[in-house]
Amino acid sequence: MCEREMTMADGLEYSFGPQNHLDYRYRAVDLGSIALEEIKNSGNTCLYALLPLTDRKKRRQKKKSF
Repeated sequence: MCEREMTMADGLEYSFGPQNHLDYRYRAVDLGSIALEEIKNSGNTCLYALLPLTDRKKRRQKKKSF
């Protein structure tokens, strides 16, 4: 597993001439820092696909059962 901190950019910026400019900002979330129960208890079933990526500490301790 990677121990490094996330270094992803927080946006995209492109210019296509003087009148065409794209400036898009977003927030990157470290899923490993979110507790598995937090997503389960959210009630949002669309987020369940992210469960295997959550709870980094538990994943390291209980690899097979996680």
